[in-house]
Amino acid sequence: MKIKTKVIVVFLVSSLGLVGIIGLINIYQSNKIIRNEVEEKLFYLAQSHGNRIDQSLEKVNQMGNHFSTSIINLTDLDRIQKDKEYFLNYKRNEMDNLVKNFARLDDTFGAYFYFNPNLLGEAHDVWYRKTETGTYKKQPEAPKEYYSRSYPWNHIQGKYSNVNMDWYYEPIDKGRAVWSDLYGDWVDDSVRTLSYTKAVYKDNTLLGVAGMDINFNKIRKAIEKIEVYDNGYAFLLDKDYNFLVHPEYSKYEKLDNLVNEKVFKHLSENKNGILNYSLGGPKLVVAYTELLNGWTLCVAVPREEIFAERFQLIYLIGGLIIISGFIALLLSHLLKDKIFNPVEKAVGYCQQVAEGDFSFTIDENFLNRKDEVGDLAKGLKSIKANLQDMIQDLKDKNQRLKKVSIIDQLTGIYNRRKLESILEELREQTLRYNKEFAIIILDLDHFSDINDNFGHLEGDHVLEKVASLIQENIREVDSCGRWGGEEFLIICPEVGLEDSYKLATRLRKLISEADFSPVPKVTASFGVASYLKGDEIDTIIERADKGLYKAKELGRNREETIQEKMGEL
Repeated sequence: MKIKTKVIVVFLVSSLGLVGIIGLINIYQSNKIIRNEVEEKLFYLAQSHGNRIDQSLEKVNQMGNHFSTSIINLTDLDRIQKDKEYFLNYKRNEMDNLVKNFARLDDTFGAYFYFNPNLLGEAHDVWYRKTETGTYKKQPEAPKEYYSRSYPWNHIQGKYSNVNMDWYYEPIDKGRAVWSDLYGDWVDDSVRTLSYTKAVYKDNTLLGVAGMDINFNKIRKAIEKIEVYDNGYAFLLDKDYNFLVHPEYSKYEKLDNLVNEKVFKHLSENKNGILNYSLGGPKLVVAYTELLNGWTLCVAVPREEIFAERFQLIYLIGGLIIISGFIALLLSHLLKDKIFNPVEKAVGYCQQVAEGDFSFTIDENFLNRKDEVGDLAKGLKSIKANLQDMIQDLKDKNQRLKKVSIIDQLTGIYNRRKLESILEELREQTLRYNKEFAIIILDLDHFSDINDNFGHLEGDHVLEKVASLIQENIREVDSCGRWGGEEFLIICPEVGLEDSYKLATRLRKLISEADFSPVPKVTASFGVASYLKGDEIDTIIERADKGLYKAKELGRNREETIQEKMGEL
């Protein structure tokens, strides 16, 4: 073979091989970019919706604790044991009103208190539940035999029954408040219920068990409405990883029967994360997060859908390989300096694209050529622009998603997740530099009346205006956000109790004097607390909550503070 022919063959093979390698590198990097962006988006989606459910659960948690405290304060233990007539009046009046008021809270489906049958020698309870018409109806009392752990519930109950009154005995056995498993009740087993229950003691004597009910249908509908790409979906697992909500699988099926041991082990050992597995169909990318009551919320999307954009990149890169190979074939017959130099430059451009470097500008002389080299330059320019646009679009979507994950969609201010992050950072700075800070929790008074009388749309307008009033009247270094429902939290760095109390007073007056037409008047109650040495985030929030409840009990539309440590009250 002649030297010239050898050079042509070697040049042709080398050029095609180099372009192919560059194309494979581009495909690999594009896959990596898309996979990372999608997994991060799914993770934030699971966290965001999980946080919304947790906010509702946390509110019921707080109300359940407040419910138990109210029962203790209301009950004269010695008198109800000695005077049955007094007990019956107390149950019919004070206890009936207390349970009914807690049953009417926005996030609850009902409330109940079951007296310890051993305390009085007979069974008594007060239970209110929301009806289909929106009213609250007192439910029939359970007979004493139902309290027996050996009672044959399986013979009279349906599929969802909480056998042996676990919701009653579990908080007693464990010595703490618990979230029940999903169950039906002895009155209407078709209603699936989640309960937060707490054993109530006074003077070391068990008074009974208090509970707050959540209608599971509300949670299920919220999960079914979650949009995940075009063909994705959300689903919910209980503590034992049985399906509670899923478009295909029912409550009788368990996740560990459908996935391998490695996947199930990762899920059970980590409270949140990303997994890739199949449930008998296409391979899925699944982001999951554990909820406050131990359930797991998952969002899933078919893997083939999230890589649809990858094929666009493959087509572009394939076009680059074909064009480059065609040009290499022509150039192999034109071994001259004016040919080799442009090809070397084109290869350099391809390498920069493969490395993710788009800072270069293609030489105008290169672009203006009227031959195949010019066509290659124009193709490279188009590919560069398309890749830049696609990567920038992915980054923009990610930025928007991150913003959504920290901003409350209704009011436009921070959400609870962001506020908790700010509090953690501020506490670390306080410990390091010995500075002070304070928090203010405010809750709109009688907000449910606004929704009932003027509609939820006007209620949303009230929340939006209150958020604007707060944002416009605090310092730039302060942070405010929606803590949940009609509650707002303000974080005030480098100020103590006195200054934060003055700010609460000023905000309260601004809200009470503002025009919320057609709502005639809106007021708010405030709880204020400042950091004390040794405080955890939970303890300072708990003091502010106590101040808020104190303001509510003293007539609302006021600000109160309880500054002592909770253990010293």
